[in-house]
Amino acid sequence: MADLVGEQRINLSCNSQMKLGTWNVRSMLTGKLEAVKAEMKRLDLAVLGSSETRWQGQGHFNSGDVRVVMSSQSEGRRNGVTIVCDKSSAWAIMGYDTVNDRILSVRFRGKETNTTIIQIYAPTSTTEEEIRERFYTDLQAKLDRFPTGDTIW
Repeated sequence: MADLVGEQRINLSCNSQMKLGTWNVRSMLTGKLEAVKAEMKRLDLAVLGSSETRWQGQGHFNSGDVRVVMSSQSEGRRNGVTIVCDKSSAWAIMGYDTVNDRILSVRFRGKETNTTIIQIYAPTSTTEEEIRERFYTDLQAKLDRFPTGDTIW
């Protein structure tokens, strides 16, 4: 798990309001990140999870006023998930876990409780059974490792 501790704390507890969104972007290869950022701003979203990005690699980077955490295949351009955070929520990132090209989690520091957001891209029912089984096994293993007391979204 990467460690990205920020100095600021934000309240992500159940008593505060924070807009979250999710979007199957169906590829971010053609400059769609700018469209994603514009939609986040228009809808006043603090965090946006996206799937089917088709990027390569794992890690994080900044793009203007947002931080992008990504988990994709190291080779090939299939699947892929990201969590895009606005400036204030990016400061609260404690770390992230790039499980695989279908599962990503980001942990945020909160005032009263920490919050973990998980973004997934589940295989369809037409996907090979072995791939579906591996996805659900990996997802359950991730859920079993969440820190006790965290709010999970």
